[in-house]
Amino acid sequence: MERERATWLFLKKYIPNTHFLYEILQNADDAKANSIEFILDENELLMGK
Repeated sequence: MERERATWLFLKKYIPNTHFLYEILQNADDAKANSIEFILDENELLMGK
């Protein structure tokens, strides 16, 4: 999915230690997910669909 690829490229360039996010996006792509949602606040990163 092009959107996930663009997100990964951004994260890789600007945020260190983001490999786990790539894995989440890859898993969603493998599962043919139509969307994935990340919610970031001061204390945690939440994921949903």
